[in-house]
Amino acid sequence: MARFAAYCCSRRLEPKDVCDNVMSAFEAHLDQRHLGKDPAKICKVMAQTWNGIIKRYNLALPSLTPPAEPAIPLPPPDKLP
Repeated sequence: MARFAAYCCSRRLEPKDVCDNVMSAFEAHLDQRHLGKDPAKICKVMAQTWNGIIKRYNLALPSLTPPAEPAIPLPPPDKLP
């Protein structure tokens, strides 16, 4: 949460301004600056935490969509046993 809060503060974003687009930009920001870390995983946990806080305290703030898990590639149907 601290990294996300710092990111939002540096861009003068209020909690009401946080949305999926902000999370996408934050993920890109992490991707550029945190080598060896998994930005998608960080953002997924961040979105879940954000949503949990909103729900627990009944805040009138937008919920975030956690990033989807990457799809597992499947072989074409004709290659399946």
